[in-house]
Amino acid sequence: MSRRVVTLAMAACAVPAMAACSSSSGTHVQSLSPSPSASTSSTTSSTSSSSPDPTSSSSSTSSSAPTSSKGVPTPTVTPPAQSAAAAYISFYNALNVADRDPAHADLASINRYLTGKALELFDGVITGQAKAHLAYRGTPEQPRVSAGQIISPTFLFLSSCPLASRTDPFVQYDVKTGKSVPVSKPAVPPPWRRTISMKKVDGSWKITDFLVDASKTCIA
Repeated sequence: MSRRVVTLAMAACAVPAMAACSSSSGTHVQSLSPSPSASTSSTTSSTSSSSPDPTSSSSSTSSSAPTSSKGVPTPTVTPPAQSAAAAYISFYNALNVADRDPAHADLASINRYLTGKALELFDGVITGQAKAHLAYRGTPEQPRVSAGQIISPTFLFLSSCPLASRTDPFVQYDVKTGKSVPVSKPAVPPPWRRTISMKKVDGSWKITDFLVDASKTCIA
């Protein structure tokens, strides 16, 4: 099982995305602390009752585009969310590249898709991994992204139920020793649903919040 899957919920922001808080990666977030394995954030189990339901009946299941050698392809979703989904997948692919070599990561390629607390969160994750001499290897999860609730032309939710590779999972390891970082078995087996809030800023879609529901296993 990928450490990316297990630790994501521990660092993702627990504040509902409607507050324009922070992030898909997407993804494999660990901690804002220098040591990614020493997370102090709380696990997210559900969305606040004061927020709209990000996985309401307006959700649209994705259908994958042809496989691309440049990373995960952009799924086809409902038209109002298509450009937001494309932005998220571009971020996801850039983040996977950074995770393979955090010490030499191009943060600019990631930051162009982030704003607010999401920017702080993911930059902290990559920087923390570099300081702790950690990186990822293997095949990144298939994000299985779909459109969630569309609040307005400039704010919406995406949903992701990532599927890990059975033969070559994306695992974290110590770059000095080459050994994989141990992973504890979670009470609830992944995949766990990610709810990604997207906001259009100056004409471009950016991630503002990332919520993980580790209370149940998701189904794409």
